[in-house]
Amino acid sequence: MFDPTGRNTRVSACMRCGVVSATESLVVEPRPHDVQCIGNDPIPMEQAALDWLAAWPRLAGSFGNHGDLTYLSASLRAVDQVELGQIEDRERATQRDLVARQRIVGAGIPSEPVPATLPISLSHFPETWSALRLDESASLEDLLSHLSTAGRPWVLPLLAARPNLTGECRERLGSDDEKLRAEAAVIVGELHLADAGVLEAVAHWIDQSKPVGSTDLHALLHAVWRLGVAGAPLAPALLRLAERVGETDYYLHKRLVELARKASV
Repeated sequence: MFDPTGRNTRVSACMRCGVVSATESLVVEPRPHDVQCIGNDPIPMEQAALDWLAAWPRLAGSFGNHGDLTYLSASLRAVDQVELGQIEDRERATQRDLVARQRIVGAGIPSEPVPATLPISLSHFPETWSALRLDESASLEDLLSHLSTAGRPWVLPLLAARPNLTGECRERLGSDDEKLRAEAAVIVGELHLADAGVLEAVAHWIDQSKPVGSTDLHALLHAVWRLGVAGAPLAPALLRLAERVGETDYYLHKRLVELARKASV
């Protein structure tokens, strides 16, 4: 079902009968970075929550290709693996030219509100559901509210479609509010906004940043990293900040110098 891999919790659905179950992986790590699943612990929940989860699309095939997922309607059933394979092949062909948001919305998401009894460990489902219910008419504030949730990948296409997104980002990049600046930095990095006005605003932010105590500095530097060579005009500002940092923070100084070099390559 719709449940990104990499989580200890997973929701599964039988394609023959439709029964849904939720489990939490039991893991051990005998050596660093050697995480091994040794079992699954069922997550208890009320029927209303299970029914709501059952209305989500199913994922076709394996979890291997995160960038090209195919979604199957919750109502689809298959009597065996052969029929399931045929259904998956058909849906892949149908969805080939659709973006991810069109695919999952087209397959159908729950129409009912999120049950109050849904376990907190499955919070990424309601976060995604809220984001998918938005459309092009959503306000900028509503879209930005999902940047720190599992709904982020689903609101980014709506943000990218805004006619004055670069202007809105420039305004927020120059704000005194660290939260607004951090949100703008996420958009810049995720959508690779690198026009002259945006880069000028980012450079000004870097020049005004305090080496210590800036809670939004990580968001800023991550955005610069995402821009790559498109952020080349930011290299001088990064080096100026590195000079201000000096020996007070070895790792921040190193990161700034490396970002400047990466942008200049």
